[in-house]
Amino acid sequence: MKEMKLDHMPALLGGASILGLMGSLIAQYVFNLQPCPYCILQRLFLFMMIFNSIFYYISSFAHQSQEFKKINMYSYYFFNIAILSLAIYTIGYQYFIASHSFSCDLTLPDKILEKSKLMNLLPFLFEPKASCAEAKFYILGISFEIYVFLFLMMNFILSFIGLKKNIRS
Repeated sequence: MKEMKLDHMPALLGGASILGLMGSLIAQYVFNLQPCPYCILQRLFLFMMIFNSIFYYISSFAHQSQEFKKINMYSYYFFNIAILSLAIYTIGYQYFIASHSFSCDLTLPDKILEKSKLMNLLPFLFEPKASCAEAKFYILGISFEIYVFLFLMMNFILSFIGLKKNIRS
């Protein structure tokens, strides 16, 4: 059986997620762009992708069996693609529906954040401070959500490329 090499795509995707998270915090704390519940939910998705990458590497080094490494790699990509699918869906919903409403009260992101208690544990990261309509921000005439969408699509495509590359090997 051919020895499976460690895949470096999770490091790239985890690093991109860290940059995305840093970008959202800079937008909030440097440029005073206050996040809505959908922004916070997307932040949570970035954290999930970072932890997924960390888990991939820790478990790859902890278990030397080739079968486990292959299962670990597939679960990494499938979980990443699921997270990105949800994140892209929330961007679409935020851009086309929620951004036209001054109330995001009791939407899915509110319920998730409330049930998870993240707003209480880490309010500087997970507390929404604006409605979706108030959180509208443009860079070079393009809505901030479009930049986030493009960033997530890049990660989504890279996840599929990594999965396809590993299926062939």
